[in-house]
Amino acid sequence: MRPGRAVLIMPGTAARYPADIALAVAVWFVDVALFSDAAVTLAGRAPIGAPAHVIAGYAALGCLPLVWRRAAPALVYALVWLVTTGALFVPGYQAIMPLVVALFTVSARLPSRYATPALLLVVVPLGGGIAQEVTAAAPADQVGVLLAGMLVYGIAYGTAWAVGHWSYRSRRRAVLAERQRLAAAREAVAAERLRVARELHDIISHAVTVMVLQAGGAHRLLRRDPDRAEEALAHVRDAGAQAMNELRRMLVVLRRTQPAEEETTPGPVTEPVDADRLEELLAGMRRAGLPVRLETWGEPRPVDPSIALTAFRVVQEALTNVSRHAGLGADTTVRLDWSHNLRIQVRNGPGSAPPDGHAGTGHGLVGLRERVEVAGGDLIAGRTAEGGFEVVAMLPTPAA
Repeated sequence: MRPGRAVLIMPGTAARYPADIALAVAVWFVDVALFSDAAVTLAGRAPIGAPAHVIAGYAALGCLPLVWRRAAPALVYALVWLVTTGALFVPGYQAIMPLVVALFTVSARLPSRYATPALLLVVVPLGGGIAQEVTAAAPADQVGVLLAGMLVYGIAYGTAWAVGHWSYRSRRRAVLAERQRLAAAREAVAAERLRVARELHDIISHAVTVMVLQAGGAHRLLRRDPDRAEEALAHVRDAGAQAMNELRRMLVVLRRTQPAEEETTPGPVTEPVDADRLEELLAGMRRAGLPVRLETWGEPRPVDPSIALTAFRVVQEALTNVSRHAGLGADTTVRLDWSHNLRIQVRNGPGSAPPDGHAGTGHGLVGLRERVEVAGGDLIAGRTAEGGFEVVAMLPTPAA
């Protein structure tokens, strides 16, 4: 909310800020008790300055704007500064605490172009208050009073500004870091979507090529060998149905206007998960020093080409994360469970940290989750109770 608009909500917003109301009351009490002569007059002694009720009322006037300090920090600081400067003309009272809180709020919630002038403006009421104390002191004590006032009040206002400014910079760094993290995650998702689109394009191109070849063969055989022509046309039908399924997945990648739901047209599946390629991947990881074993539960079934490719990418990315973040000594298990759909579990135990000790950004898993969702599945990943890491993906398969 802009500072200039905050005043519009002041009449009805006090109840929204119970913490700031409590702070304003506490500041009023401390200010009156420590920086005024009200306690002396309330104790029945001869009043030194203004009457106690005048001091208490004027102090309340300076503390009241603090209720809206977070909604309009610049405006509240200006009001408190005016009241603090006016306190120079109230005998027996020197306003300190309201301006300290207002200065902290400005420096904690606004950039330096507002916080630095606010700190410089403190010189006016601070200098006037110190000048009054020096004038009231005995000539022999004036130098000591001047130095003590500059030290005590300078530390109070300077500390409030410095702590507030540090808080503002810390929050700004946190916001920038979060924006960068989200931007990097979006880039990872976009890169994975383009990669999936390219791979699905290759799959569809293969299916269309098969359709063209089979249709040409059927055309040549239609008159002299109708049975073989019928078989070729059946292949065309199957390849066309498969291409439509893959095309739907590609459109989900490129046009995220609806959830990645499977709208599969009944048709044949064309290939199994490439066991040889998967074993080659695991063998390469073993040669690199990662002890990994493969477990298969249930009876493997053929799946769509994009599902087979996604399954391979899940294992590949998970093993890459293990070697990168847990170290090559982490004992790892890859489990393919065909009991219900295809459940891929890559689980590793605690291992030695990699030489560089970098903790990963997690963007690889962001892209992997995007790929699995495009394929119509789900992916979860997280730490295990034993201190390792686990990646579990569920991918749709045809009914057994």
